[in-house]
Amino acid sequence: MIERDKYAYCAVSSRVRLARNLADFPFCGKPAREMNGEIITLVTRTLKPLGDFYLQLMSELDGAHAAYLKEKYVISPFLESNRINGAVIKNEDESISVMINEEDHLRLQCVTAGISLGEAYDNLSYISRKLSERMTFATDPEYGYITACMSNMGTGMRASVMLFLPALTDAGRMAALAEEMRELGLTVRGVFGEGSRPEGCLYQVSNEVTLGYSEKEIITMVGFAARKLCDMELSERNAAERDNPLAVEDECRRAYGILTNCRLLPFDEFADLFVKVSLGSYYGYYDVDPSFMNNLFVNMRSGILAYIENADTEEKRSEARARIVSNALKGYLNE
Repeated sequence: MIERDKYAYCAVSSRVRLARNLADFPFCGKPAREMNGEIITLVTRTLKPLGDFYLQLMSELDGAHAAYLKEKYVISPFLESNRINGAVIKNEDESISVMINEEDHLRLQCVTAGISLGEAYDNLSYISRKLSERMTFATDPEYGYITACMSNMGTGMRASVMLFLPALTDAGRMAALAEEMRELGLTVRGVFGEGSRPEGCLYQVSNEVTLGYSEKEIITMVGFAARKLCDMELSERNAAERDNPLAVEDECRRAYGILTNCRLLPFDEFADLFVKVSLGSYYGYYDVDPSFMNNLFVNMRSGILAYIENADTEEKRSEARARIVSNALKGYLNE
């Protein structure tokens, strides 16, 4: 079996987001909407020399395309709902995006694999510097970047790591751990941030506030917490298999059997079975790369299937999901 970094089985991705506002533009309301075209033009002209970036106006996207972008983490739920003057500029592989007229004028974000917050921040800080050469960001000499929400003041940076924590969830430890993280100035949320649920046992751990901390300090704190949670998760997994190995293996193999043979697969059922198959990969019952499983989970969300597969009903999405998942997973079972 291929040797992999132990954190690859529970650290899915890292994301860094920078909130920025333009000093010469009103924050919100009708004046901001009237000046929206100027903001889009400024950002587009700045990013064009930096690579292949593509502009999409939210007003020109249908519901399926907007849901696709949200479920791919390219845009936020907030921007998805702003169909009047929202826009996004993204690179070709959709790992970097600049959201325009989200809560702030600009929300820059970069998503990278595993625990790699430093890499994500380096990518964004370069873009932020280039933007600041052509526009003036709203700042205060004492408080740093001025943002629409007080919790983003200071660096304007949110750093998060998406973690797959099924063993800690099954053990009923997530509520206590979330409280422990809160005491450290961090927060644990669902896959789409505030107010979302942890589907597929996926959680985001991120900094709660940005004021009073440097970018480096935030990255260090979040990265340390993510590794701590990963270590606890892996310890819990190992204990579960050690205590009842046959039952654990049976549960994982049963899930694999359903996913490779079903004809209809609702997302909620897929999410539950996905957890077991991913655990089976960690235990070595099948040799599936964890990054492959992570991508498969994201691409099976209903909004993405509706857009990619033109599946406009739940039954069509369920059928498409069953077919894609079955074909993707067959042949990985270790007898």
